[in-house]
Amino acid sequence: MVSTNNAGGPAAAGGFNFQHKVAAWFAVRILAEKDAAPLFDLSGDTTLNALECETDLPVDDLLVHTSAKGFIFAQVKHSIDQGTGHDSEYGKTIGQFVRQLAACKVQGQGGSSSLRPLDPELDRLVMIVGPSASSKIRSTLPTVLKKIRDLPQGRSLDDLTLSSKDENQTVNIIREHIKHDWNATTGSEPEPQEILSILVLIRVLELNMESGVDGESEREAKDTLRNNILKNPDDADNAWSELVKACSEYGEKRSGADRQAFHKVLTKAGIDIKGPRSFREDIDKLHEYSKTTLEALQVLSRIMVGGREVIIERPVVKALKDSVKDVSLLIVGEPGAGKSGSIYHLAYRLINEEKRDVVFIAVDRLEAQSLGALRNEIGLQSEIVDVLRNWPGIEPGYLIIDALDAARSEHLIRAIQELIERTLTFSDRWKVVVSIRKFDLRYNRTIQQTFSGTPPSDVFIDLEFSKLRHINIPALTDDEFNQIDKETQIPELIQKAGEEFRGLLRNPFNLRLIARLIDERVDLDSLTEIKTQIELLDRYWQERVIRNDGQGDAREGLLQTVSEAMVRQRSLRVRRDVVRYVQNYSPVLQDVLSNNVLAEWQTAHSSSPNISYSHHVLFDYAAARLLLRREPNELIEWLKADPELIIVIRPSLVMHFKHLWEFSPDHKEFWDLVFKTAEVDEFPQIGKIVGPTVAAELMEQLSDCETLLAVLEGEVAHE
Repeated sequence: MVSTNNAGGPAAAGGFNFQHKVAAWFAVRILAEKDAAPLFDLSGDTTLNALECETDLPVDDLLVHTSAKGFIFAQVKHSIDQGTGHDSEYGKTIGQFVRQLAACKVQGQGGSSSLRPLDPELDRLVMIVGPSASSKIRSTLPTVLKKIRDLPQGRSLDDLTLSSKDENQTVNIIREHIKHDWNATTGSEPEPQEILSILVLIRVLELNMESGVDGESEREAKDTLRNNILKNPDDADNAWSELVKACSEYGEKRSGADRQAFHKVLTKAGIDIKGPRSFREDIDKLHEYSKTTLEALQVLSRIMVGGREVIIERPVVKALKDSVKDVSLLIVGEPGAGKSGSIYHLAYRLINEEKRDVVFIAVDRLEAQSLGALRNEIGLQSEIVDVLRNWPGIEPGYLIIDALDAARSEHLIRAIQELIERTLTFSDRWKVVVSIRKFDLRYNRTIQQTFSGTPPSDVFIDLEFSKLRHINIPALTDDEFNQIDKETQIPELIQKAGEEFRGLLRNPFNLRLIARLIDERVDLDSLTEIKTQIELLDRYWQERVIRNDGQGDAREGLLQTVSEAMVRQRSLRVRRDVVRYVQNYSPVLQDVLSNNVLAEWQTAHSSSPNISYSHHVLFDYAAARLLLRREPNELIEWLKADPELIIVIRPSLVMHFKHLWEFSPDHKEFWDLVFKTAEVDEFPQIGKIVGPTVAAELMEQLSDCETLLAVLEGEVAHE
């Protein structure tokens, strides 16, 4: 450490000296970012980004990095006079400046350091002094240096207009020090312009931080903390003490900190701070985006019958809320199990009850295919990862991503995975919660690695994922069924139902479909005859889309156009204008919107409203019904021509195979398509396993595989 007679001055309370407080003063300006005026006549948009204490450079007290990739090399001298001797504190300081200029020049020509030749537009050599420094240092030297900087190009020190003996003496002393140290460093006499090249870089900064009292500069720093940095102005004294203490430790360890590290210093001490000024607008936009997205998801958290809400308090939601306090985790479950509803209740509580910072992203509402495009879609100035990194807080923040499986392109999948990984890498403040279907998790090694660990609950666990941090959303239980108001007619339906239909109702998405059919005044007894989800979706489609008004073909035609556009664009949302060329589209579109088959919404930064299916399971069914029900050879050629299609419509292909299974008792059409896909080399492997996987799920008796056995034994040839 530099001696306390110069750099430190008399020790302050707690053992902190002048140099520690100077570093803390810079730390405040780093935290204040654009709320602090630029120093040393740097350009108006320059901010301070980081500092290093006790470096191994010639100017070793402080090195401050700026946003313009500039350097501020600072030597701290609490008390100093304008000594003429080369071994005086003043002479040593000027010598350090000369050696720093030379070192940067050499290292900039290929040395190991990242430093480069000093640039008078970007860099500064600074002498920081206290009020006990001589007036020639505090007043005369800055005046002379300013006159030197104002010299017209091509002029020398001899052209200066000096107004006093002190100014003449100041010029002569600093010139002699530079000549001496230039010769000692380079082995040659400096040219007049070389002397000027150092002088134009030098600045003097006086800071009043007398020990035991609040000097003017210390009060200024605390005012900046109160007005621009802290959420609670009363924390200013405590915040200042923590920064001084941290800078003392940086000096001892010869280390430093950037803005994010200073955030952590304060938040670790329980001091809540605002986001940096340049990120506040983006933070506000993420708040608003998350709120809007959450409001749109509310419909998936509610089941309505006849204007009455079906209220079910699910124990898994409480387990989820308890678990995310400590770890990032996955929410897994079968399609329609209630993942989105559970994640809605989690986010709602975190935002509205616990007042936590939450960024909520619903993947099925995204058009973006990269993090850069996501930034534009939300309307951010910076990348979302950078916003999160610069969003401080003393409580955990939550990045909640709903329906990762709804990403229907490799580009979007990679973008969301990158967002997750980078968020978990840079911060222990942000917890990440991701919902995903079990099938998609099963084949996503990246997500598995990211969330490897012990499940937080012994109850809500899927044993297949026992080595992953997850909460499994189970089927509805009898106890949960018993919470449903009898006035909704659902308990009556459950009472009448056989075991197969009751099993369907244990899926919240299916229960929501049933509620809508009840609203259509469909005969309850006819509903109990439904045995599979495909039959239920067929019935829902019949009541909500086809109906008996002669307009079913028009509605299906419009929905086919929408589905084709979604598949083509690799997105579960499309702009409303994709249907403008459908004949008589406006009343047909309003019809399917009012019947909640499609949903319409608009973001703050989109020029056209967006259309999506009211639930992505409905998209899966619509794509299966309207796009995949074609001749097997035609279907295979369509899928073979674009291998990425399997990612887009894999759940639909599952539904198509289930439809074929139910089409005939011998399942001939089903097995025929299984064999056809298996024989085509160009057909993606993930598509080839869909049929066999469905068969393994649906087989109940030996007769279900008679066609398969006959083909395998050569008794019949498949076509």
